[in-house]
Amino acid sequence: MAQRKVKPIRAPLPTAAPAATVLEFPAVRSGSTPRLKPAPDAGPASVTLVAAIGNVAGDVCWRIAHGYGAKYVMVPEYRWGGYLRACSVQLRELGLRPRPISARGPDRAGETVTEHMKRAGLDVRWLRTVRAPTRVAHVLEHGEERTILIEKKPFARLQPALLDERPLRDCDVWCAGGTLDPMGPDDPVLNRLAALARSLDKRLCVNPSRINDLRGVDLSGAAVVQVSEDDRPALGFSLQAPAAEVADAFLRQGAAAVIVTAGPGPVRGFTADGRSAVVPAIPVGSAPDARRRRPGTRTFPTGPGDCVSAVHAWALLIERLDLYTALNYGVAAGHNWVTHGRPATADTIRALARSMPAERRFRNAA
Repeated sequence: MAQRKVKPIRAPLPTAAPAATVLEFPAVRSGSTPRLKPAPDAGPASVTLVAAIGNVAGDVCWRIAHGYGAKYVMVPEYRWGGYLRACSVQLRELGLRPRPISARGPDRAGETVTEHMKRAGLDVRWLRTVRAPTRVAHVLEHGEERTILIEKKPFARLQPALLDERPLRDCDVWCAGGTLDPMGPDDPVLNRLAALARSLDKRLCVNPSRINDLRGVDLSGAAVVQVSEDDRPALGFSLQAPAAEVADAFLRQGAAAVIVTAGPGPVRGFTADGRSAVVPAIPVGSAPDARRRRPGTRTFPTGPGDCVSAVHAWALLIERLDLYTALNYGVAAGHNWVTHGRPATADTIRALARSMPAERRFRNAA
């Protein structure tokens, strides 16, 4: 695929850190360049409506008190999950209006997903009901350990035919993530999204958990791509692949910027014009807010990467911040999600980033 010219990020990139109730399932245009153009004096943009595109799941959560290898009789917690949950609630907490675009099945799990979305104040008009069953994920939580079990079978999911222009045209920024490309080139959801972003001149942030053939995906409509370290094998890389190697593969497909996260490790960002930045994570329990953690809150809830992806889209594509600051805000939002199990407001993100300055984290990591 021919290389596309990408406009550079114009903001200066710092070389050092800146100072700084249980609910059961109820019975009932082509060739254009990516638009990543933060400017130092741009300030907050007027964008408020953001498309949140991805699959949903009915989560069945089992909290194991004493460890594995024992027999438990308990009532699980039923909730909704998937990429769409973490992304939508985080965007809403930032003062934006997320428009979820997804698909569910005609079953109890699908009804529960819809009910949870309504309780969260989300618009469910574009949550389509299809014939396939809603995906159900069994989440086993034991202390800081988490195991997710999903039966391998067809489930309700987004397909290219469900991605039309009607719900997307009014949204200037699109956030998409999760397993969008399960069938490779024969089911090109990612290609469809990127093509729509180019034709409608929209800014797209993608956080994929699986791509069967990256070389067949044209990401020239994607302004930001976030890749999780745990998802590298499902994206075609070895688990030990360096962040720069992973980022380079996505940049070659036309992405304007690539962010590679590593759980409790540093987050790294790379741009098509050769710039890069690294920001260490805020260790869990180290920031002042950790002492205010609510009793019984899960230490490692599902969805921190999806939450962070939404914050990166907000920081880079709406607030028009530089790459380093966006990474630092993403780290702060991820820390808040892991510590408290909930999304962070913009003020909370900024306060967390100031309470644990990056230069101190660099010294601790060294």
